[in-house]
Amino acid sequence: MAELIFNPAKDSVYIRFSNGKESIMYESVPETIIAIHDCYLSGKLTNEEEYCFVETLLFSENNLRDRFSFELSGDRDLFKLIDRILKNNTPILERPLLKMCGCTQKPYHAYLSSENGYSSDPLFSKSDCFFLILDLYKDGLITDQDFDYLNSLVEILPLIEDVVLN
Repeated sequence: MAELIFNPAKDSVYIRFSNGKESIMYESVPETIIAIHDCYLSGKLTNEEEYCFVETLLFSENNLRDRFSFELSGDRDLFKLIDRILKNNTPILERPLLKMCGCTQKPYHAYLSSENGYSSDPLFSKSDCFFLILDLYKDGLITDQDFDYLNSLVEILPLIEDVVLN
């Protein structure tokens, strides 16, 4: 089994493959993720190792450069992998609540928020609310009870039915 190994300062990392050979040192998150993906594509890493290594890079305490800001271009599979990792590490919303904004700006709008810090973009119609709630439910970020509760709140909010219809 391959290993992802950080140096003691955690500002560089290398891969030790199952055959005992080692990769070169990497010092940034983007270059390391791309190298891991290239190793997976060439058969040097399994699908599980690729997932685990990229997840470790994104969520471990490390001092690699460009940890929070990087651009991936061209490789849809790599983008999908990172998207899947981020979704799997997104916590379920705690006590989600849908409420009208207290400002006086028109059009009137609502927000969906939770006790663990989630806050949606403004929701201008009931259909906006329903689609957001459905997406959160499909992604496993709200429970069945929350899904039913939030949908019942949408019905009583004084929002227009659909932006397109009005």
